[in-house]
Parts: sequence; C-alpha cells; structure tokens
Amino acid sequence: MGETYVELTPGTRHAKFLKEGGQLSNGQVQPTVELDELLQAFDPGTRQAFHIWQQELAKTITTRGQDFSDAIGNLPAFSTDASALLKVLYDQSSDLTKLVRNTGTVFRGALAQLRPAAQPHHQLRSHVQRHRRAERRRSPPPSRSSRPSSASRG
Repeated sequence: MGETYVELTPGTRHAKFLKEGGQLSNGQVQPTVELDELLQAFDPGTRQAFHIWQQELAKTITTRGQDFSDAIGNLPAFSTDASALLKVLYDQSSDLTKLVRNTGTVFRGALAQLRPAAQPHHQLRSHVQRHRRAERRRSPPPSRSSRPSSASRG
C-alpha cells in the first residue's frame, strides 16, 4: 500500500560498529506496520471519517500535487520553528496569561493616553464646523443675476 521507511539510530557509545555489508541481528529489527494495519487500531467511525477525509483531500490536490508535496517537505522545518515558538510561549506563559487577561485594562490605558492628543484635533474640527454654519446663516442667498442661466450651462 505504501513505501517502506527505514530508521537507523546511532545506538549507544559502547555498541559495536556494523561492518561494511553487515546485517543487523533479527533482535535489532522491528517488523513493519502497513498503513491499513495501523488504521485497524481505530474504531469503525474513525476509519470511515479518515476515509472521507482522504477522498476530500484527493479532490483538493488533484491539480496541486507538487504544492502538496512541497508543503509536506516543509513540515520538518515548520515543526522545528513552531516548536521553538511554542517553547518561548510556554516559558513565558505566566506573562502571556496576564497580558491576555488584562487586554481590556491595557487598551483602556492606551486610549486614555490617546484622548488628550486627539482632543485639539476634535476641538478644531468642531470650531471649523460652527464657523461654517455661522457663515452660511450670515450670507445672503445668491441673487438671480448671479445664478448661471440655462443657456450658459451648456
């Protein structure tokens, strides 16, 4: 059903080296496990869900096999980078918890600092709007002679 993968580990410092062309003893080799054997470990509902997921996945990558292969190829590096990030987050989880829990307090404090800076702009805009309204009330309506005629409009 699939490919066979071999995992070799260095063993211990005191282990003998394997000679060129040598063979591992049978006691050092574990039997292979095929994917269908692995799936048998799950209950029927999980196997069915896995089957459906595989069918849907096949539909989505039909014309994007290379992209999918590239994504799988990048998983080890992504896993390493993500592990480093998660370790930092875990190490700082207490501070992170406080930050998330106190987000409202942090934003209220930041807004309080911004309000004085925004006040002059708001006051200036209000002043300009009041001035324009007052000017419109004081200005006489345009006379008929200053309005463009229909002939001059084009």
